[in-house]
Amino acid sequence: MIPVPVGDENPTSRKPVVNLALIAANGLAFLWFNVVRGEGFFEISGPDLHRWALLPGEPTPLRFLTSMFLHATPMHLLGNMWFLHLFGDNVEDKLGRGRYLLVYLAWGALASAAFLVLGRPAGSIAGMPAEEVARRWASLPLLGASGAISGVMGAYVVFFPRARIRMIWWILVVLPFTLPAVVVILMYFFQDLVLAALSLGRPVGGGTAYAAHAGGMVAGIVAGFLLKPFLRRRAGSAWDRDTGFENGPAPPRGPFAVDPGSEPPRTIPSPDLRDQIVGAVLDGRMDLALDLHSRWTAQPRTEALPPRIALEIAHEALRRGRVEEAAEGYARFLEEHPRSPDAVEARFRLGLIHARATGDAAAARELLRDVAAGHPDPATRDRARRELEGL
Repeated sequence: MIPVPVGDENPTSRKPVVNLALIAANGLAFLWFNVVRGEGFFEISGPDLHRWALLPGEPTPLRFLTSMFLHATPMHLLGNMWFLHLFGDNVEDKLGRGRYLLVYLAWGALASAAFLVLGRPAGSIAGMPAEEVARRWASLPLLGASGAISGVMGAYVVFFPRARIRMIWWILVVLPFTLPAVVVILMYFFQDLVLAALSLGRPVGGGTAYAAHAGGMVAGIVAGFLLKPFLRRRAGSAWDRDTGFENGPAPPRGPFAVDPGSEPPRTIPSPDLRDQIVGAVLDGRMDLALDLHSRWTAQPRTEALPPRIALEIAHEALRRGRVEEAAEGYARFLEEHPRSPDAVEARFRLGLIHARATGDAAAARELLRDVAAGHPDPATRDRARRELEGL
């Protein structure tokens, strides 16, 4: 069994409005067709299924559209929507809202077309005459968003092959781990190809349309490569460099990638520098991330770093003994992300710095009192109280 993805380490720069709307549309369609008009345990009724799902014998344009918003069961819906939530926000972020909606619908249609072409049975099956096999297949309904979502995953692996995907795998116990997106998504692609090949000529009994999954994935990969050149940032962008679409050789990486004594380039705008910082942190290149961050803080800015990225940079500065830089990082985090779930942890670290390094007892007391009252970890609350007693 392939492990299950539970999250990705790939922050976005804006709210995924279209992706959320698609999830809502699928949910509302499920409520209408499977709950209000459904049969059994939230199952879509036979008449609605044969009216709105895609039937190989009646592949009308309307059915291509409506079929991708129908789901057979609650688990069918929840599984698809989880994958759409996980991968769709980043693809929308890079494509833009309007373009994302268009290609999402196109991927769903192309996935259905792949099923019609590759899923057609040939000849007789287990003694069933070829005419009967063809008749049954013509009335076999195809429904679900998985073809379109496979397209989203195909584009994701082109855009973000090195993004880390958090996975779980349970064999008696739950095993959490992370893998690069290219490994995770290509595992699913290979699985769909194998299962599609094994099911060729036998699609008359229902089940999963693996040919549609594989077709949607191919459509997403092809679209990703075709669209990627039009989505480039300025030369030198971390996004282009890390995904292989930068023109010219990549700049050196590692601790000597940026010369701290050199004059910072004045041609790189803050949004592009922000992408470089995010990419360096996600790749674990913390020497480069800290050097880029010092340039980021020296420039006028109109936007903040993602909270996870900003906090990790402050943590790294503290780990390296760069106490003043860490204190500035935690203070900036609290100013820019005061409602973040990690704000209480930033207060704790900043309180310790003031208590032990800067000597600002008043600031330390204010911060540590908040931590002692509200940190979710009892051990951290106790430690904050002990620090307060020593001030």
